[in-house]
Amino acid sequence: MIKSAIMVAASDHPQNKRDMIAQTLFSCDLIKCTGDGNPPQRILDDKSVSESVVLGSLKRLLNIRVSLKTLEATGIGRSVRVLQKHGSKDVRQIAWALVKKWKGVVDEYIKEFEYRKKD
Repeated sequence: MIKSAIMVAASDHPQNKRDMIAQTLFSCDLIKCTGDGNPPQRILDDKSVSESVVLGSLKRLLNIRVSLKTLEATGIGRSVRVLQKHGSKDVRQIAWALVKKWKGVVDEYIKEFEYRKKD
């Protein structure tokens, strides 16, 4: 139910609202976002969490569209980048996909900034 509500809210609101939703997901403010009381970033940073829980969190992150502001505010990129060297091939692959996706967000911001700077 929470997931459905978040998806509806994210699709119905402009980028800044989606950023606030994503920041809440990555922070400690949303207690039951993963079903076990831990936000995705906390799960990714916890070395004692099982591979299946890490995979589930990474897969959820793949489905969340985030802005540069959200990436900066949450620091989630640092947590995911560490997982690019994880012992599990599946975890590594999803971590690489997330980093690539988020680099695209950064690149898009840089292009937009440079375009505005020219004007």
